[in-house]
Amino acid sequence: EKEETTNVSNTFDAFGDETDLTKFSPFLQGRSSTSIPTYSDGSRLGFPDDKSSPMDKLNEMRSEEWDDLKENQSDSVDYVQALSFELCADLSEDVGPSAAAALVRGPPATQHFGGNRGGIMSNGRDENFGVSSIAVCGSEKTVVYSALREPCARTYSVGASGAIVSDPADRNGLEYMCCFFAGENMLSIIDMEKQEIIANQNMTTKLNFWRYLPPLAHGNKLVFMLVTPMGGFHWMPLEDDSRPRRIWKRGTELLDKKFLAYEEGGSNGFPGHQSRSTVALLLVTPKTKEGTMNKSSPSFSSSVAVEVWCLHLGSSNTSPLCADPDTQGAALFRPNTLGIDDRPYRPLLCLVNEDNSNGTIGYIIRIHKLSKVPSQITDAQPSLVLDMILASTQLDMTEYSDTMYQCPSKLVMGDSPNVLVLCHDDHVVLAMRQYGLIVAYAFSEEGLSLLGMSRLKKYIVDATVRPGEIEGEIEIVALVSDSVGNDESSSTVDGQIAVVPISKGGF
Repeated sequence: EKEETTNVSNTFDAFGDETDLTKFSPFLQGRSSTSIPTYSDGSRLGFPDDKSSPMDKLNEMRSEEWDDLKENQSDSVDYVQALSFELCADLSEDVGPSAAAALVRGPPATQHFGGNRGGIMSNGRDENFGVSSIAVCGSEKTVVYSALREPCARTYSVGASGAIVSDPADRNGLEYMCCFFAGENMLSIIDMEKQEIIANQNMTTKLNFWRYLPPLAHGNKLVFMLVTPMGGFHWMPLEDDSRPRRIWKRGTELLDKKFLAYEEGGSNGFPGHQSRSTVALLLVTPKTKEGTMNKSSPSFSSSVAVEVWCLHLGSSNTSPLCADPDTQGAALFRPNTLGIDDRPYRPLLCLVNEDNSNGTIGYIIRIHKLSKVPSQITDAQPSLVLDMILASTQLDMTEYSDTMYQCPSKLVMGDSPNVLVLCHDDHVVLAMRQYGLIVAYAFSEEGLSLLGMSRLKKYIVDATVRPGEIEGEIEIVALVSDSVGNDESSSTVDGQIAVVPISKGGF
């Protein structure tokens, strides 16, 4: 049955109303602790009769899975298909050295390419789906870089604190740029073809994270996601009532977190303007810690724990689920069997965890089902729990650990998470940033099958996925940079676009 979604309280105090934020403190203080994950054996961690802590049980589960995977690994798999890739020219050749350095460092409070979209239906073989343009702003102009498009670089006479760009909205390539002006606390939408401001929105609170969302996230409309201390808002600036709509409230669990990534997935099953995504995924880390390289670790992994949180959308009072308190990467995932015939669905969740036991350097990749159960909060709508593991596999990185690629200095969003998880249809791809490695899997009823690997031999700043030219194929588009950018001179930082084509056959 289609999921009935209630209208979340349309509170716009973060936008154009001088309401004192302290009025919300009773709500913030009254939220419970995190929802408790449920695993494939049916156990729910953290209840009073459970003597082990959630972290102890989670580590125990990982250890058991790791041992099982080692025992079941086939000895016959001694060759991994090497995926081909193509490197484009240096960014500096297209935009100049200063703009190239700014593009590598990235825009504020968002990912370069916007983030994963694997939990939502794609637009067929639209080559622009998934590859958002990158905008970097100065005091007098903004440079927009569109990977693999002509022209790839455009300059606009708009000085702003930051900007994000929509996908082309029609066949004519119409795009909209959302700019934030910190001095005026103003968001503005610019028609990039006419170079005109067509919408403005005042803000009276901080903007912690923002991104463009696929139109299917909210009624096939132009949607920008705005994360503030009060919660997450959908802003649809082209609508008659364009005030941002709050779709989830930010409780104490997420109040002191730095947002690294955000995405939405799933569908309520309704068509047209009634369509809504059903699940949000948040990657966050404590604000008090910095993402620094820990060279004492066997894999040079970041010393900062990245937390995975999931939210059920469409209800006004759901509690968030901490799906993993210490992960290397995560993403929502919609295989081809979900959402067919416009049926409602919740996406799957892909988690990547590090395991350096027994002197090896490796990872466990798990595909979880997300289920909806009654929340622990009285009178709350059902929330989410981590349900059965549908597939899991081991990735041994020992042979790749001798060569690590350093993160360029001064990345705006830092070096976390270590692994970017990219999903599209039945493909699950890992971009191992410090290894400069792309690892591709195919998901099926039999589990996760390794398609191949591609060593880009550069640090992966960000990566995304788009449909390939042939149905069933995908392309990984990555922004990479080598060690020339490790010193403090920003003028030496440069990058390239790498393209890795992947099919079900691996190449």
